[in-house]
Amino acid sequence: MRRNRTQEFMQKKVFIELFKLIWAGSVKASSKNKYIGITYLCLIALTLYIMLIEGRWGYMIWLMIAVAIVLGIREYIKERPLKKRRQLFQDVFITMNFKASDNLYPLFLCETEISEYTTAFSFDTFIPINAWFHRKDELAMYFGEKIVDIQQSANDNRIINVFVQTKPLPAYLEWAMILSRKIMC
Repeated sequence: MRRNRTQEFMQKKVFIELFKLIWAGSVKASSKNKYIGITYLCLIALTLYIMLIEGRWGYMIWLMIAVAIVLGIREYIKERPLKKRRQLFQDVFITMNFKASDNLYPLFLCETEISEYTTAFSFDTFIPINAWFHRKDELAMYFGEKIVDIQQSANDNRIINVFVQTKPLPAYLEWAMILSRKIMC
């Protein structure tokens, strides 16, 4: 009896993970890349054509599932560094007990290299910017780098950009190059 429950649990877990993989390979992948969406539309059209002409369509469904699984694995591999980075920042904010009034921690969105000297980390949060400034020294300690500035996004007040100095600034900088870079998440 105990063995059957364990097997049942494992089968459900495998089925759920396989469904997530197919979802990532079909819906997520095609929403991010129009060529993948076009590929799926062609596969669907080909399946309908073969179904109407030959009356057989089973192997085309398996082909679409195989393509979805391969693309799902590709999506997981692409998202792995982001997930690891999110978990790292989540652990830092939990350690600092740095959370909004709704008990949600800031969510890491992206990292943008502004110049060879500065990197911007973007977070989605409901923590006011003055709280970020108040804890700037503690954040710098956890980042392991000097925090140059903290800004709210001009487009969305929930997005906080933390500018970190990655290496010491030289005596002379070309500002035209640095000011032309934008944060892209």
